[in-house]
Amino acid sequence: MSISAYLNAAKNICFAKAKNDLKYLILQRTAVSGGEDNEANLPKIIFRRMKDASEQKDDDSGQDKPRAKPSFLQACEQLKNIDISRLRQPKPHGNLPHLAFKAVFKGEDVEGDGGPYRQVFQDWSSELQPQKQEGTTEILDLLKPCANQVTGEQIGRDRFVVNSSVNS
Repeated sequence: MSISAYLNAAKNICFAKAKNDLKYLILQRTAVSGGEDNEANLPKIIFRRMKDASEQKDDDSGQDKPRAKPSFLQACEQLKNIDISRLRQPKPHGNLPHLAFKAVFKGEDVEGDGGPYRQVFQDWSSELQPQKQEGTTEILDLLKPCANQVTGEQIGRDRFVVNSSVNS
């Protein structure tokens, strides 16, 4: 093996710290600061999960109500008119959570910012990935199982790919 091949194979080991330091410096310098009250600059996304769940229940007529709007679509509608640079907040000092937006769950008693923020991504993940359980259907059809998942191959069975047949 030549010296260039060794350097190429070791580039992630040798230059990882320099690349990461540069990446974090660029991210910090390009962040949009909200000034003293950074909380006020955070875009807010309001989710109404409790209202949607109560409307979802069957009434006495026996007819199903229409499916509640997925939280992913609720967020898209609220973020479409926001300047995307507002989602690049500087990393706070100390142990405060680093958030791109503030998640507000109407009608739910939540405390703090980190928990609701993580819950939003948990909800989005479950909405975007097709469900494999019997009797359930995927909420959004944006992702589909990869070929290895469909055929039961050993490697990459947990992966999903973009469903190219879906209109956005």
